[in-house]
Amino acid sequence: MRAARSTFIQEYLPGSVESPWSSDSEDFSYPDPMFIVSRSVDGRHITYFYQDTWKLHFLSETLKTNDTLHVASSGGGSSSREELNVVQSKCVILVLLKHALKSAGVPLGIASLNRYNILLARIREYCYKSKLTVHQALSDPHHIEEIFNKWINESKSKIIDLEALLIKLSYVPFRYLGFKPALRRVVSKSNRSQKAKSYAQTAVIPPSIYFQLLNNYKAVLDKFSSSFEGIRHFVLRASSDKKFARNKIRAGIFMECASDMGLAEYFKSYNVGSLKSLSKHIGMVQYCCIMLIYIFSGMRNSEAYSLGGKSLKRITDGESGAVKRRFLLGITTKLKARPTPAKWVTSVDVETPFSVACKIAALIYNVHGIDFNSQPIFIAISYLPFSPGLAVPDSLGSKRPIWGDFDPEYYEPMLNTPLISEADICVLESITPTRMWRGEQEYSIGKKWPLSIHQIRRSTAVYAIRSGLVSLPALKMMLQHITIEMSIYYSRGSSFAPDLLKEAGNDKDAFVNVYQSAELQVRSWQYANEFIFSDEVLHGPHGIWLRGKAKALREPIKYAEALEQTLARMKKGELFYQPTVVGGCISTEACHKRISVNFLGCDGCKSAAIKPSKVLKLIEVQEALVSTCELDSPEFNAENQTLFELKEFSETMKVVG
Repeated sequence: MRAARSTFIQEYLPGSVESPWSSDSEDFSYPDPMFIVSRSVDGRHITYFYQDTWKLHFLSETLKTNDTLHVASSGGGSSSREELNVVQSKCVILVLLKHALKSAGVPLGIASLNRYNILLARIREYCYKSKLTVHQALSDPHHIEEIFNKWINESKSKIIDLEALLIKLSYVPFRYLGFKPALRRVVSKSNRSQKAKSYAQTAVIPPSIYFQLLNNYKAVLDKFSSSFEGIRHFVLRASSDKKFARNKIRAGIFMECASDMGLAEYFKSYNVGSLKSLSKHIGMVQYCCIMLIYIFSGMRNSEAYSLGGKSLKRITDGESGAVKRRFLLGITTKLKARPTPAKWVTSVDVETPFSVACKIAALIYNVHGIDFNSQPIFIAISYLPFSPGLAVPDSLGSKRPIWGDFDPEYYEPMLNTPLISEADICVLESITPTRMWRGEQEYSIGKKWPLSIHQIRRSTAVYAIRSGLVSLPALKMMLQHITIEMSIYYSRGSSFAPDLLKEAGNDKDAFVNVYQSAELQVRSWQYANEFIFSDEVLHGPHGIWLRGKAKALREPIKYAEALEQTLARMKKGELFYQPTVVGGCISTEACHKRISVNFLGCDGCKSAAIKPSKVLKLIEVQEALVSTCELDSPEFNAENQTLFELKEFSETMKVVG
């Protein structure tokens, strides 16, 4: 046995039943079709090499990851060469499963094997067109370059997977593999480390793009909901009647059937012209549902897959019956020895995506005669009988069905992903000035935003902290509910936060930690922009202190350095910041002055920095309030006195409106 980078080569004693290949042989031979790939713990379910569906129960990592690999697709045709290519692909998967381990005794996970399985299916398509075997394609540098440049170049994830696969296979002895893989020249070490460093900082989605994404998802669900009954009847009919909406001779039969059911306009608006494209469209609607759930809950990718039909819990007021709180109940597996029940605070905005996802899931279960009840909701659309790549119905209704694959890279092109503008780059530079945004090709102006689930979680945390980062009133309105809920449960001042942090343990990626980390970043951003780089003359004790410090400096303050230093001080607990209507406050204690003597209590407070522009704005608001009060009423006299004091206060700062 020997370790090689992240690959550990596992050897077995000659004659071992664990591998079809012998460690004392130099020659490669194809496995016996009856070789046992895996068996269940009770020994009742056995998977043989010849089968096109492999059940790998012992490899399931999370609730999302299914324990099944489907390796039946030949990539085209059914000749002896195509059949051989399937066998050779199975051999590669078996080598990864039995010999190319992650570490000693730890095989690759089912998710990794599935990625390589999908990649091999794509390679088989290339082999079919080029009249090659898989072994020939993977052992020839010319064909490797062809595959990289023409067959998987549209997918960054597949490029990464192929590079990783070739490196892993390069450490496997010939006797297990049957060929010597050709290695492609990969990115240099310095570039890799630079990329790794930049990717470690998950980008916050600029407000304008974030708003467009939300609008896109909501628009799809609203339109789908209004046509759902018709779509449901259409799907049920197409599932039960194999002649419905299908006719190779009559090309327009699908749209004729759609017109009869009143769906012609809806299908045309999404370019749905066949049962295959209908299946793809319903998958896209599921994608919109899960993305909105990510946005309005902060769940991880795998955590959202644990949601069932009864996962949305509503806490109502005893008297009025109004919903006071909403939680999503699911399972988390991150850094846990076993799946653990968990809950995520959410808002009214999750109602529609959750409802639509449940309707689609119920429809799929209905097609197969299964009661939906509390079954998982994000199952694969391939369970529909007319869907390409039909999933085996037997797994539907089990604890581990085949889950849908809702990859932004696949579905976003159907939704007109927003393009990056100069304003977006400026926002990114403002939030994370230490990162060279203009030097990163994927964030070039005019390109589509490279969306990921991690970005969604971090952006939700940032924008739910009521920061000045959100300049779009429409986006503020859209996020107002989740802002309130998350601040109650996740913020550093929340009474719930200590318990949530304790539950998270060492899980730095738990949403409460993501939220609190973003909270510090946002407060640092606000402090730097509101105070350090303000063009206004600041007042109040802390404002005067900042002015004195600025004069003492001989050189202009660099924005990136100031923001970094502010964040470092906040992490150490040396500095705190929260905005007020007249400026900002650095006190970590509860404020009693503003409660008793309105915002004029900030005047003279050692923790206050006062901005004249905010005082003027407050005067405008107070004038509008006074104008609504009945003349000479107690309310009028009280509010008018406050207005007088505010104006007097502004004069002491020499503020002219």
